[in-house]
Amino acid sequence: MSNEVKANTKPTAADAAKLEEQKKAKSEASKRWKEKKQQQAAERVESAKAMIGRLEKSGIFAKLDPVDQAFLKGLAEPKSAAASGNTGLFAVIFPNAKVGDSITLDEVFAKTLKGKSNLDHYVKKWAEKGIIVEYKENKADIRKSTYSIVKM
Repeated sequence: MSNEVKANTKPTAADAAKLEEQKKAKSEASKRWKEKKQQQAAERVESAKAMIGRLEKSGIFAKLDPVDQAFLKGLAEPKSAAASGNTGLFAVIFPNAKVGDSITLDEVFAKTLKGKSNLDHYVKKWAEKGIIVEYKENKADIRKSTYSIVKM
């Protein structure tokens, strides 16, 4: 057995074509898989709605445990990604936001585990969208500094 090291060779046109063909096949397979998953999810929603309709019509749905009712309703009405906990930082910091709402830096840290520099970055992004959040520093205790909504 020889331990020859393969010399640095440039890929040929045939190798490049084969690689492109593999990438294309993989991309198409991924696309088909996503479409199949979306179709299955839509079918589950329709089946759950039909089941709830049949159970309500027969009077059985009202007799079910509230937990079971909630489960079936959850199947029939899936939540979007935004509603399932993937909410923006602004909504986490200022739930039901309105002009005049304020929060201390300490509260922001407790809610989000984000520090002042990270929050200042988001304040600039929100300003680009027309949401003006003002920072008022507390010299005695920086953690008691506040962020207040000035304009939305």
